[in-house]
Amino acid sequence: IPFYKAIVLEESKQYSTALINLNKSIELDPSFYYSFEEKGDVYLKMKKYTEAQTEYKKAIQSSNNGIYEGLMHYKLAVVAAKQKQKDNMMLFLKKAKKYGAFSDQAVYKKFQKNKSFHTYRSDKKFRKFTKSIIKIKKEYRFIQSELRWFRMFD
Repeated sequence: IPFYKAIVLEESKQYSTALINLNKSIELDPSFYYSFEEKGDVYLKMKKYTEAQTEYKKAIQSSNNGIYEGLMHYKLAVVAAKQKQKDNMMLFLKKAKKYGAFSDQAVYKKFQKNKSFHTYRSDKKFRKFTKSIIKIKKEYRFIQSELRWFRMFD
């Protein structure tokens, strides 16, 4: 209940109260890694990037799902892009690809539209990476989404 309450609070931009509820959710069930992800999302909206990174990394440590881990690496790449940390962004994008996140059509579409990456569209390494994941689309190798949770922000 605190987890879902936090989502409603986050949607109404009551971030501090959302964080209190997410902490309660984690206290009740530390293995429910979606709470860490949601905390990361709240911090991302608050532009507290270091805290967002910490929570996404906790979600990775708590989960046992490769594609979900890929999604968290994707979110870490978004944070790095917002912080203008190109090398970290590329590292996280490559990890997201390695874990199969871009094989999920929803992640692929979000990546294509995410405003955080627009600055890097002309970068040679970024273009090369983008071409490598476009192959997934061309070969129709998208999988049925295994991700229960899919709320990514630009």
